[in-house]
Amino acid sequence: MDEKKINLIRDKITGDTYYVHKLIKSQKDGFIIRNEYASNTRNFQCCECGQDLIPSISRLDNVYFKHFPKSEFCILKENDWDDEMANDHYRMLYGRESSRHKYLKNKIGEGLLTTEGIDVNSVQIDTTFIIKGKDRRKPDVYCQYKGMELVFEIQLSSLSPKYINERAKFYANHGIFLIWVLDLKDNPLLLSNLQRDIKWVWSSQNLFRLDESSNSLRFICNYKLPFINEEKQEVWDKWTMSSITLSDLTFREKDYQAFYLDFEAQHKILEVELQNRLNHLKEKEMENERLEQIKKCKLRVDKILKDIRDRGKNDQGFYNVLQELRFLTEEEKTLFSQKSSFVGKYVKKKPYLVHYLQNYQTKNGYSKTNFIEFLLTEELIDIDVNAKDSSGGGPLQELYKNSHLQDIHYKLIPRLFKRGYHLTDVDSHFILNSSDIDVTFREAELVTLKHYDTVRGTEEIVLIQKHQRYLLFVESAVQKQIIGSRLKNWVQYMMGVLHNYKCFWVYTKEALKKTGTWELILESDKKGTFMKKIKEFGLEDAEQDRTMFQLLWKLYPEIFLI
Repeated sequence: MDEKKINLIRDKITGDTYYVHKLIKSQKDGFIIRNEYASNTRNFQCCECGQDLIPSISRLDNVYFKHFPKSEFCILKENDWDDEMANDHYRMLYGRESSRHKYLKNKIGEGLLTTEGIDVNSVQIDTTFIIKGKDRRKPDVYCQYKGMELVFEIQLSSLSPKYINERAKFYANHGIFLIWVLDLKDNPLLLSNLQRDIKWVWSSQNLFRLDESSNSLRFICNYKLPFINEEKQEVWDKWTMSSITLSDLTFREKDYQAFYLDFEAQHKILEVELQNRLNHLKEKEMENERLEQIKKCKLRVDKILKDIRDRGKNDQGFYNVLQELRFLTEEEKTLFSQKSSFVGKYVKKKPYLVHYLQNYQTKNGYSKTNFIEFLLTEELIDIDVNAKDSSGGGPLQELYKNSHLQDIHYKLIPRLFKRGYHLTDVDSHFILNSSDIDVTFREAELVTLKHYDTVRGTEEIVLIQKHQRYLLFVESAVQKQIIGSRLKNWVQYMMGVLHNYKCFWVYTKEALKKTGTWELILESDKKGTFMKKIKEFGLEDAEQDRTMFQLLWKLYPEIFLI
């Protein structure tokens, strides 16, 4: 700082403090002051360091004050402050000259001498410079408390936020705790701009004033107390006051804050507590919603199950039930599957499915989806289709035995295999010896069942149903004997195959030639009818349907393996 800017001085004779610009308003005033100084009627000293000052003359004949050339350190000689910081410092120095300021710092200093934990030899009142490298500050009161350095700055007049932060930063950077002592009002909400600026210096937002009603050293601490507003479910805060001692304070060395209650930390704690509480309430609401949903789900599923039982007893259609099941929620589907499962359930030592197949009787014809068709169609009903009774009988045999189901075998048997049924040797023996199946078609029936068994559980079962007769032709070619037809003549039999399956000619020719049946047909065809029909139907040029290849490859890899 340029010493020509020293703007606050004390008259050592009268003890009065003056702003230089008010004391010397003109060049004439300046020379009068110099004359009074020379005649020893006035003597001046620095308000910062207490050393003598000399009224000197600048090159422009203006009077200013400066320290003696060999004077000791003073911050006003060393610091390079801008005008704002310099003016703030002079306001602070001027405030120190007030009787109120002097009273407070002396009161605090005296109180420290009888405070437990204070090194009484360390207590200094407005006399000690704290020197840290090139930085120097002179606090109002300095002491050492429980091995820590502690200063008190009494501030009664306004200061800029820049100056406040600079001063706080200086002490914190050098490991010194700072307590600002203010003249706070009894109403903690009534804060001046200065007090608000000081409040924001630290996250704890504590403000202090001397508790002048106490015989020992105590302070009134204004602090923001966070609390949870139960109505708004938000963290609010309110200003409150407590009379405290130094032992009530927390001295946090991480950021050198001294506080009674850390507002920011407490606020965060309550935010977490509130969030946990809200999360708990939300979880509870969700749990209540879940329980309510389970209740609704159970009621709906129980209603559907009752409807299924009633329709089964009365042999009513199940089409509408199938449609209703499509619109169940995932939770409802899970519950329905649990309650409707046939797995491991028996009636008189017979699996549920076998029991129902044995006892089903139609009452209303076949123009609807009956109970058995519903059981085999609805995949939400978990059924072990391979469960057998004690005699080894299973659902496939019961399907053939029950005359009430014969007219819908074409629907039920493929669905049984789509549910994963395994054809057994017992089943094969049953089919070949069943009196309920025409002798001519028993073997054909078994061939189709074997086809279903090969591709069980896939959509290719639909292709087998659709092209069952063609697949019987392929099997006939493999066995070199006609299966599933009353025709015994190969030429007559092949006329229907050639005419009805022109789009499969590439497979037909492959099957006939790979099995040797082609030569068998040519030998028996004395009139050459077979070859004529191939040409007449234009089979070599006919557009071919390739959708059957994968199925044929699975059923007859020895023929259609590339």
